[in-house]
Amino acid sequence: MAQQRRRTLLEDRRPATAQRRTPVATGSRKSVIHPQSDLQPVYDTLDALHPDNLKAVFNRLDFRTRWLIIITSATLILLWVTISLASGLAQHIRATSGPFLLDALQAPYSMTERAVPAADVTQITILPMEIEDYILSLLTVETFIPGVTPVVEAAAEIPDGSAAEAAPAAQYLLAECLLSAADFDPLAEANTGCLPFPVAYLTSGLYEGGASPIHLVAAQFDPVEVLTGNVMKSLKSQAERIGRVGNYVIGVGTVDFFYSSTPDLYSITWAHDGWVYSISTPDMNQLEKMLKAFPY
Repeated sequence: MAQQRRRTLLEDRRPATAQRRTPVATGSRKSVIHPQSDLQPVYDTLDALHPDNLKAVFNRLDFRTRWLIIITSATLILLWVTISLASGLAQHIRATSGPFLLDALQAPYSMTERAVPAADVTQITILPMEIEDYILSLLTVETFIPGVTPVVEAAAEIPDGSAAEAAPAAQYLLAECLLSAADFDPLAEANTGCLPFPVAYLTSGLYEGGASPIHLVAAQFDPVEVLTGNVMKSLKSQAERIGRVGNYVIGVGTVDFFYSSTPDLYSITWAHDGWVYSISTPDMNQLEKMLKAFPY
């Protein structure tokens, strides 16, 4: 009895604010009330969206409903990811797509943007004196202009000292085929040259300074009488007879071109704005370097 009386006295001495709090049931969060506040609906919404309250509501659902919600949510998320990836892929394709076939048919090294030489009878040649590390050997330069300069032709010597007969067309090297345009006679009944087209200007020369000499030929054909596309087709046919032809584009863009090779020579021939050029060298790297640096 004495102990009970003592406990009663201690409880009577406690402040009124020290009352024991009744524990809140776990699994939900009590709503916060803000008296005289116009934002109370907002607070109620935020409180309802609190993770503890959402979890409590979810746990009160039956097992089948919970699994249905999980499966539906996962499906929606997967659908969103799929749509996002498909949209990004479509945008990438649109951004990177282009006229791939047309790009593949374009001449290399911006040939379409190069300048066009002007033939001048007062100059020994329109070929540049220097290209990168290569220097034009003036002793090898040959230039032909109809009515101005005669045909420059080196006769091949045979052991008995007499001049060799002209080689048949099938034996012409590609540069020689282009040079043979100087022999064309529009008044003759038959021409034995490789190219049956009249030329307006023709020049060639050797560039030295690399591992091997580089032979370059430039010819201008009268666009009124001759289509350079026809010249290129004839040169390509000749290249196929004496060796192999690689990539080529003729009659599609503003620049026609084709790569060709023989067992000991690489060549590229192209036509642009009435002019036809051909570069030949035993070294493929030198061919690419010269082609990239050539101004025309």
